[in-house]
Amino acid sequence: MYYYVLYAVLAFLLSFIPAYLVFPRFIRKMKERKKTGPDVNKRNRPEVPEMGGIVCVFSFSLAMFVLAGLASLLNVHEDIILPLQAAMTVFVAAAIIGFVDDIGLLSRRQKAALIIFAAAPMVFLRPAKPELDLILTQIGFSGYSPFGFDLLLVFFWLLVVPVGIMASANAFFNLGDKASRRAACM
Repeated sequence: MYYYVLYAVLAFLLSFIPAYLVFPRFIRKMKERKKTGPDVNKRNRPEVPEMGGIVCVFSFSLAMFVLAGLASLLNVHEDIILPLQAAMTVFVAAAIIGFVDDIGLLSRRQKAALIIFAAAPMVFLRPAKPELDLILTQIGFSGYSPFGFDLLLVFFWLLVVPVGIMASANAFFNLGDKASRRAACM
């Protein structure tokens, strides 16, 4: 179980360091090329570089590839490969939706609906235990069901996981929309 902490620290470092190093140059280049838009989260709406999320996608994908590759090459901790691949697939799908949204082709409702569908790899691959670990308690989503399938599991995989992914993806990409360094810290 200790190796999850090691993988988490490696994932953080492998995604944060490239983003931290690349963001300033990316921001400068986007300003030079006049690829800016108003920051809708500020009152005076200053012009800020757009498409900053691509740096986050690159950094996160790099970290996931390296971690999955390490686990595979070393033939250890192979139980971590499926969750990494599922997370990366969901993240990249949500990123593509975010980029299409940046271009202005999606309404808020369309974006939310598409991101729910981006959660499909997590729903179908089910790479984790159906539990929510909260700070003070843990909620399990499995138990006896008279219907031949577990209704709590259906609720977890078809509602909790997609809505959680939708909410976190919208929060992440709205922070990263305008090349904000805060997105690199997430």
